[in-house]
Amino acid sequence: MMTRFRILFLSISLGISAPATWSDEAPRLTAYNDGDFEGAYSIAEAEEPSADTLAFMARAILADCIVIGTDPPDEQLKRAESLAARALQLDDAHIEAKLQLAISLSLQARNMSVNEARKSGYGELSRLLANEVLDADPDNAWAHGFLSVWNVEVRRVGGMIGASIMGASLDKAETHFKAAAASDPANLTVKWQYARALTALNTNRYEEDILSVLQDIAGREPGDAIERSLQIRAIALVEMIEDGRLSDAENAARGWL
Repeated sequence: MMTRFRILFLSISLGISAPATWSDEAPRLTAYNDGDFEGAYSIAEAEEPSADTLAFMARAILADCIVIGTDPPDEQLKRAESLAARALQLDDAHIEAKLQLAISLSLQARNMSVNEARKSGYGELSRLLANEVLDADPDNAWAHGFLSVWNVEVRRVGGMIGASIMGASLDKAETHFKAAAASDPANLTVKWQYARALTALNTNRYEEDILSVLQDIAGREPGDAIERSLQIRAIALVEMIEDGRLSDAENAARGWL
């Protein structure tokens, strides 16, 4: 039987922050923050094509996936991948496009077997893209958050041998998470994805760390629609763990984005 290879980021997920070139007052970003991802996509689609608009359209598609919270259709992921790739054709150094491409690839690898994921190259390429972002922006919380979850998920589904082959470890995961949290302490998406990944890995073993992160999420003010949806999931996991329903918590964490 082939091990299921579920590499996430989101995690880090899918609420990538707007780069400095995006105005906080832009209509598309207002719609995005309100959770109207279809509207945000349409506004961007009507604008002059650029790396920024294409990357934003990919971001809106993937944000919709994370709020829904279940495995997204392949067609949706392929569309986000195509948009991010087109953005990189226009600007091969575009940070947002690299992050969105990494996310779309990692989600497509989510339900592949180990062999399928290795043959596709999606897992390795997504890590490469995140590392390229860090080369350009060493304090980028989203790239650090992505890699924190990447390392946990590879360790969970690949075991020690699989993690060794892929160059993943829990020490690297923790290092990246601490860097992400230090860079952007209010980022609930990054925190949720790391806590979710640890819960899916081994709730009992990492219970103290998991609860610390989840309770921090529960006590903060969400910044947008994505964070509101993730806060609800965080509170639900806290209740399961505190009630001693650790298996339920693990199963829920493995099913959620």
